[in-house]
Amino acid sequence: MSLKGRAAVFVTPNMPFELRAYPVPVPRPGEVLLQVVQANVSGSDRHLWSGHTDVRQLGVRHPVILGREMIGRVVDIGEGRDKDAAGRELNPGDRVTVAYHNYCGSCRACERGRHEHCPYALHTPLSNCDQAPHFFGAFAEYYLVREHQALYSVPEDMSDALASLANCAMAQALHGLEVAQLQTGDAVVVLGCGALGLLTCALARHMGATTVIAVDVDPFRLDYARRMGATHVIDGRKSPDPKVQVGVVRQLTGGWGADAVIEVAGVADVLTEGVRMLGRGGRLVTIGAINPRAYWRADASQFVLFNRSIIGLSLYPQEVLGRALHTLAVLETTYSVSSLITHEYSLTQLTDAMREPPMSMVRASVHPGRTA
Repeated sequence: MSLKGRAAVFVTPNMPFELRAYPVPVPRPGEVLLQVVQANVSGSDRHLWSGHTDVRQLGVRHPVILGREMIGRVVDIGEGRDKDAAGRELNPGDRVTVAYHNYCGSCRACERGRHEHCPYALHTPLSNCDQAPHFFGAFAEYYLVREHQALYSVPEDMSDALASLANCAMAQALHGLEVAQLQTGDAVVVLGCGALGLLTCALARHMGATTVIAVDVDPFRLDYARRMGATHVIDGRKSPDPKVQVGVVRQLTGGWGADAVIEVAGVADVLTEGVRMLGRGGRLVTIGAINPRAYWRADASQFVLFNRSIIGLSLYPQEVLGRALHTLAVLETTYSVSSLITHEYSLTQLTDAMREPPMSMVRASVHPGRTA
């Protein structure tokens, strides 16, 4: 009888996950089989489970296994995959972090080395889990790393909690600030203080930003933003008028505006004030507004007359993941970023994790090896 592993399967929005058992695959050449150590619940996972993001509009059909921010332990290694992306030898028992997106290797983007732009990048993690090899997502006991997915060994002295933040939160924050062309002395506004936004605050300070303004409606998360290096916070409950928020940003930047605004709130509505928070030549990078048909009103002159730009950012170059691991270790000494994991659950408690009010937590982690 073949070995089977459990998975928390997403079948219907806003309904309990179904615990199903699937045959554990034997890795093919170039693949690596992992046992999941820890998988975190991201904002995107919440949007998908709640139905706020309709997976059908993304071309996805249930059932699927959600979860992508994770670390795992090597169980079996397919032929030809004896090293990680940094050239370090892979062995059973090693802890690794994995770039959750794949690529085809033959499209126009892949031929130019821009694998993060591959139209098939998310084909694997959102595949129907009833079809072999089944283990496409991290909310399961096992995870199969495909041929083109980069994986990096986790340093022995790095905790599971810290390492689990590398993909996707830390890697996405790092790539976002690099795309925003952050420079020493810049002023940065971070719209949204989930784990991605909080890591962006800490990283922006580490990269030399002298003013970091965090915007959210949750006092719990705004308190975390201060701990993660934000020099100022704007409480959207106390200042709900976008014009007032823009005015505060102007005041805090000497009347100029921000050099970069990073949207990680997950809603398109904030983009209108995000643009107006920018100074001349400023750059707005939107990462969280992933919901199809989420429209927002834009005044084109706000871009043209002030030389502002807006950049949509999905995924990241896979090599960024290696730098994200190193950067997490540096940030931990100053900001204790591993404390962003505020809640822990077993695999059978994943529905409870999703139902927990998001304003009472930053990141929830799921440990498939634990009992409830």
